[in-house]
Amino acid sequence: MALKIRNPFYFDSSQKALNQNVGPINQNKLTLGLFDVLKGWQTGTADQKKLIEMSYRLNTDVYSVIGLITKRASQMPWTVYELKEGANRTKAKTEYEAYQKAGDTYNAIKTKAKYWVQSNNKQLNMLLENPNRIQTWPLFIQEALGYKLLTGNRYLYKLKPSGFKTTSQMFILPSHFMTVNLNEGANYLERNKVTYIIDSDFNLEFTTDEVYHSKTWNPAMTYQDFVYGYSPIESSQKLIDKSNKSYAASAYAYENMGMAGLLSQGPTTGEDGGFLTPDEASAIQKKFDKRTAGVENFKRVIATSASLNWVNMGLSPVDLAIIDSQKMDREQICNIWNVPVVMLNSQDASTRDNVITAERSFYLNAVIPEMCDFRDTLNTFIVRDFGPQYYIDFDTKSIPALQADLKILSERLTKEVEEGIITRNEYRLIMDYELIQPKNDPDQVADKLILPSKYKDKIDANVQQ
Repeated sequence: MALKIRNPFYFDSSQKALNQNVGPINQNKLTLGLFDVLKGWQTGTADQKKLIEMSYRLNTDVYSVIGLITKRASQMPWTVYELKEGANRTKAKTEYEAYQKAGDTYNAIKTKAKYWVQSNNKQLNMLLENPNRIQTWPLFIQEALGYKLLTGNRYLYKLKPSGFKTTSQMFILPSHFMTVNLNEGANYLERNKVTYIIDSDFNLEFTTDEVYHSKTWNPAMTYQDFVYGYSPIESSQKLIDKSNKSYAASAYAYENMGMAGLLSQGPTTGEDGGFLTPDEASAIQKKFDKRTAGVENFKRVIATSASLNWVNMGLSPVDLAIIDSQKMDREQICNIWNVPVVMLNSQDASTRDNVITAERSFYLNAVIPEMCDFRDTLNTFIVRDFGPQYYIDFDTKSIPALQADLKILSERLTKEVEEGIITRNEYRLIMDYELIQPKNDPDQVADKLILPSKYKDKIDANVQQ
């Protein structure tokens, strides 16, 4: 579908434009004419179907990498939070997300507990359980991350009942069927004039109030494609195609390795020039099969006094270096999505320490960044309609690979309790333990700071004097 857009960088400095409070007016008729000329061009979305077909649907390594990221991500629990009274939302969000994205588990968890408490908002909690009537939350997460990882685009659609201001259901639209349409005379920066269309028999059309388009940065070389995200598969087509061909070559080699070679009589003297008669060839074949066929004759060396020639007719995958090539391709495919190759059950250098390190790297570099990106989308497009005090987030405490970080966190918090920096209930809140209630703590010791022993001794000494 053709895109029509005005030059977003054109600024009308006329007095009439300056007197208006609507910002720069895009009136570059030359640019509009150019896009009218180019309106027959197809967008890059048509290729995304082919990219998915040749990668995720046909390549086992791509399927494994994407499946690993999305399935691990879908296992993380999500929680609805509510801002504590008097807390500044912008400051809380900025501080927490900065620590989280930097991999600072200690300060991230501590900051979240400082500013937010779990919320009982029924509708938001229901959305996190069943985002729509046909999907569970884990499947919803897999779709949300999977389309973005494959195509560079994610289209989140929210459904609001008539007369309601908040979302009742939300869906992930199929990225490879979506077209971004810039309406007549529209500027891409004028979001209210952009519509999203599903390329289907129904030709469904959505507005920017209904769909939130998340995309990767795209240094597009054509005017029409910059509105779409850049698919990592697009830059890796040759690599994935090579990988596909290596698997095809390997299958072909196994399929045709039944005939290893051709056995014939060697040079002899005589009028026949060394040719075997059909009966002689049949007799040799029977003898050869009898002495070489079967597991017990695997790699057996046979001695003969006959003059014979051997012509090698088949090569194994090892001979063709296919297996080594597949390993190299797998490593490079993993690099596309920041997944350590050890995570695909690679036996190379897969010691216990390497696996533990790889697991942590996998979450910090592949899973959590994608989850943060989708979390930000949900909070911007879905949660904000419920009120600025709400915030949803995923929990990393359940990840085994990050348990070492939690151990360090617990040790540091324990020391802070002993040093009188935080109370025991603050410790329990940060670590998601149930708080000690006043009925079980009449003196409210759990909510009081412990006086460090070094200061307590000094006070006791002064009192005695």
